[in-house]
Amino acid sequence: MTFTAASLVLATGALLAFVALLTPLRRAHALGDLDSSTILTFGVAALMTMPAILVTADGNFTRRFDAFRELVPVYPSWQPAAVRLGVLMAGLLALVLLIRRLLLGGVRLHAAGLVAILLWSVAHLSAGLHSQATVTPRGLVLLACLAAATVLPRGRGAALGAGIFGVGLAIASGFAALFRHEVAFVPCREQCTPLGESLQGVLSNENLLGISLIVAMPFAFLGFRGAARYGFCAYLAAMAVATTSRTAAGAAVVILAALLLVRPRLDGAREALGRTAFAAVLLVGAAAGSLMVAEHRWGDVELTNRPTLWRVASGYIERSPWFGYGPEKWATLYESSEIPRAAQRTAHNQWMDVLFVAGIVGAVLLVVLLAVVIWSAEAARPGILIAAAAIFLVGTTEGAWAIGYVDLLSFSLLALLLTGPVAAGSQYVHVRPATTQGRPSPLVPSPAGETIP
Repeated sequence: MTFTAASLVLATGALLAFVALLTPLRRAHALGDLDSSTILTFGVAALMTMPAILVTADGNFTRRFDAFRELVPVYPSWQPAAVRLGVLMAGLLALVLLIRRLLLGGVRLHAAGLVAILLWSVAHLSAGLHSQATVTPRGLVLLACLAAATVLPRGRGAALGAGIFGVGLAIASGFAALFRHEVAFVPCREQCTPLGESLQGVLSNENLLGISLIVAMPFAFLGFRGAARYGFCAYLAAMAVATTSRTAAGAAVVILAALLLVRPRLDGAREALGRTAFAAVLLVGAAAGSLMVAEHRWGDVELTNRPTLWRVASGYIERSPWFGYGPEKWATLYESSEIPRAAQRTAHNQWMDVLFVAGIVGAVLLVVLLAVVIWSAEAARPGILIAAAAIFLVGTTEGAWAIGYVDLLSFSLLALLLTGPVAAGSQYVHVRPATTQGRPSPLVPSPAGETIP
């Protein structure tokens, strides 16, 4: 397929998805699904993506090979300032939502959020033990986000925000394929699709785009209502495959199949034990498989040099096994030529990341965090299990959650903390007083939730 045909195919899909998104959004607003948790998950994700979208729109973007023969992006000079602005705005958004919720009163703390804050604390204390900065701007922003996720309402809203972002990211990447082809595509490396090139869309890396779409898939299924959720999840899976990321393609097949088989929902009258068991097996398999892959003895050139990163991380972990090195240490290893620039964000394995940043104590807290989220999900448990499984599937050979600082995929952590069961039907009821005289009746929130007028 020529690049013109590939661009037209992706742009047509983006246009159809954009049109299809309008009706579910109107329905979500009418049913009161949009709330402050929606704003947090969507807002943080959108603000963290904003610099990449601006770079794509600007078109002043090149690539070069670094010392490790990795193709890395060369951004325009204003890009770092845009990143800092996005991080700052994400922090301000979280603080506004946090303060607003506290002023409303009747705050109920979520135990999983408190565990997440404890994990954040361990990561930053670990940094202090190794003469690293104990407080950083990105770390403080993540703390603000976690604090907001500890008090904001649980339910459908957070999942809907993550789902809207995932679909929006796919749509933006589809349009970028047509209007900024030279930015949206990179040459295929070890494998390819019928498109003939690897899609990186509005992000700087095809793998990052692929895993971002994958972690959004379960939340899109849980957040949207009706048949639209099936179409959106299929669209996200197809776009993830178009990136040619092997991790994203494999996870797309597994997660899409799991969603179609389990069909999780947030408004079930009771928990479906069979579906919960299936989803639990998927999560355990994904988490265990992620650990086993990292511990396996691979050759240096297998898995695109990831075993080399894991050996570097393992060597450091052995020297500080209990508390790790904090969230900033890994990126500095590029300066000492121990890792390539493309690997500065992550060791490309979720277990390696948490052990390097926060040690065994951090890994235990991560397990406790997942256990608390799952236990408190009640009837929503199958969906939460699949969402967590998606994290560990992409976290096998890619970076999922950053431990200790905010980044693009932090939206999925916030969504997992805030997605929970809702009453059967809608949280909101329509009231039609006699004085309306046939005009549309207002939405009146039930005591359990809040709505955006």
